[in-house]
Amino acid sequence: ETETCSSWSCSCQGVSDCYGTYYGWTWGAAPPDAIGWWSQNGCTTHPSGSGCKGKTTQSQSCASWECTCQGMSDCFATTYLQTFGAAPAHAQVWWSQHGCTTRPSGSECKGKPDAWVPPGMEGKKIWTLYHATSNEIGPKILKEGFRPGHVGWCGGGIYFAATKEATSRKAIGVDSHQGFLIEAQVDVGNIEYEYWNCFTDKQCIATHPGLQGHLSCMSKRTFDDVAAEVHGKGFNSIVYDPGDGYEVLIYNKSQVISMRRVPMF
Repeated sequence: ETETCSSWSCSCQGVSDCYGTYYGWTWGAAPPDAIGWWSQNGCTTHPSGSGCKGKTTQSQSCASWECTCQGMSDCFATTYLQTFGAAPAHAQVWWSQHGCTTRPSGSECKGKPDAWVPPGMEGKKIWTLYHATSNEIGPKILKEGFRPGHVGWCGGGIYFAATKEATSRKAIGVDSHQGFLIEAQVDVGNIEYEYWNCFTDKQCIATHPGLQGHLSCMSKRTFDDVAAEVHGKGFNSIVYDPGDGYEVLIYNKSQVISMRRVPMF
């Protein structure tokens, strides 16, 4: 057991300081084994701000929020004692380790979005991506190609998830369906990286909590409008992470090199 819990120093405070676990509020970025250990030991701690003293620490860059507490709030809508917003797991840990207590200021995010690529596809322009749709629409896509949706974090576009599993939680918008999964080889070309909210208003998200609230805030910028802007800047695709995993958008169906139906999961 000692080896298993050494990542958080085998202490309740260690779980809080390493993963941002707050008693009565959130598990933060705690993995299943840490959650189980915390529950079995009746922990009631919250992050102290003293940093993680376990054997493993998060090493990913904090540049996307300028390595500041206020930067995290402004970039991810992280609000002290309310929500981590769209902060990824390593950002949640960073926030907890630094004892942050900030709230969104209304200022624009001054960080730089991470230049993410799917694992194993570094240096490649053709990515394996996934798109979930209905049993009725799926065969039409395979025959005629993709048609853009009208509403989403980035407005109109052809949306893809990075993994099969991600489509189950992502294909939930007004233009989305489930039941038929397409695996596609997509030429992403030159990528523009956007923040978690893409073209959706952060203030609307902050004042409309929950899934239905967020869906009501989705950008309605038209496909043609966004495509003209993206192509005008010399890009072919958009990549962003709304907080539940990366998504890829394209604006020309010819970027899909090949596609096929695959089992859902």
